[in-house]
Amino acid sequence: MILQSIKLDVPSYESAVLDVCAFQTHSEVVSHSGKHWQPSTRPAVIIVPGGGYVELSNTEIDPVALRYLARGYSAFVLKYSLNEDSRFPQPVAQLFAAIRYVRSHANAYHIDPNAIALCGFSAGGHLAGLAATHWADHEFSAILSCDSADIRPNAAVLCYPVTDMKLLAEKDPSYLTRWGAMLQSTDAETSIVRSANASIPPLFIWHTRTDGIVPVTQTLALVNKLEELGAQYELHVYYDGFHGLSTCDVLSNYRGAIQGGYTPVNVRGWIDLAINWSNTLFGFD
Repeated sequence: MILQSIKLDVPSYESAVLDVCAFQTHSEVVSHSGKHWQPSTRPAVIIVPGGGYVELSNTEIDPVALRYLARGYSAFVLKYSLNEDSRFPQPVAQLFAAIRYVRSHANAYHIDPNAIALCGFSAGGHLAGLAATHWADHEFSAILSCDSADIRPNAAVLCYPVTDMKLLAEKDPSYLTRWGAMLQSTDAETSIVRSANASIPPLFIWHTRTDGIVPVTQTLALVNKLEELGAQYELHVYYDGFHGLSTCDVLSNYRGAIQGGYTPVNVRGWIDLAINWSNTLFGFD
């Protein structure tokens, strides 16, 4: 494995950190049958943990990376700006810098540059969703002195995401005081729903029906917009479950720790479904 921690410089903005866990490829080695036992290139996933733009949730980092690694993906984790430093567009520019870095180092990491997925959770799902809707904005390619295609995610997995703070604030104004600066804005540019457009890449979205922190209506609002656009997506709404379940297995939710000893039915299956979905998009596995 290639294990690194990379400082991402973003002109005019704060730097971010990208943790790398990439496969060393030995595609020249063949098995007894004469077939190659490893692919020459692999997909990559950039994991964007949640935490309300106040912290980065550890349960949405290592457990997720390990599951993707086990399915043959090289995994990257973005550590982006928080609290007052999370104001738009800084974290979005940092995520685009991460996408650009992974794509421009595809040969070094033995990655298919056309198979880079995002996987974001809660506030990280919000950030991943903004990258999916804003990648074609000239503002960001200009910041990074690159073409828009260099920062386009090929797919995005959004896990119990915040999608529109205006909708949440209309339900309860106190939502605007709960989290970091990015989620204190009701502007259209910080809304996945209102900034979604025809250029959005394929999305895999999941939520639980009983999420008490980010209501499932946030995901349903986004899906309604995707339907209007004729965009590609896959949606899973699970019967029950608390917010922040991550992989919902022994890696992140030992003996149902997140929900008082209760493990919701079927939720732990989302990650294999998501990887099967992206494998189909990428022609991998």
